[in-house]
Amino acid sequence: MRTITAAVAALITLTLAGCASTQQGRSLGFASNTATPEAHYTGPTELPTTDPPSPTPAETTTTGMSIRDTLEITDSNSDQGYTGTVHINTVRRTTASANEYTGPPANGVFLTINVTIVVTAGNFPISPLYFAYQAPDDTTYHYSDGHAIGAGPDPELDSADLSAGHKVRGNVTFDVPRTAHGLVEYESILGDVLGSWTI
Repeated sequence: MRTITAAVAALITLTLAGCASTQQGRSLGFASNTATPEAHYTGPTELPTTDPPSPTPAETTTTGMSIRDTLEITDSNSDQGYTGTVHINTVRRTTASANEYTGPPANGVFLTINVTIVVTAGNFPISPLYFAYQAPDDTTYHYSDGHAIGAGPDPELDSADLSAGHKVRGNVTFDVPRTAHGLVEYESILGDVLGSWTI
């Protein structure tokens, strides 16, 4: 009886040991299957090498310059394009016309500017009509306003296309109010203000 009991006990002990070994193996197997995987980069292999386009500089207008300053003009919008400079040499105010056929100023005073235009490239269109006077109240006066036409001294600035390498000097007269200060403006053919001088 003791022999059977001992044999049964030995059999139970072996069975339990085997189960424990199996459970231990399963536990180890489960642990090895849940290890954290290594991280892998899945993005682009190279960074972009193309630089972003540079912003296009905005066109600027030079306003309120001193009469000692020279306005540089570059037109790249027309078919031919042109480049040149505009400079005011002198400013003169008077209430008397330079000739006997023109009456007194209708607005207060004759303002005459003497200008020099130099062309460095292309054919530069010139005309007294491209100049204007802006009063402090923002009213604009052109060469054709009031009694200005013919009232200024000679030589008056002509209307022409001046080619590269040439320059011209002439007078432009305005009939304007008696004000202490104002702006002489230079305009494009379309009437856009390209620059101005404080006088």
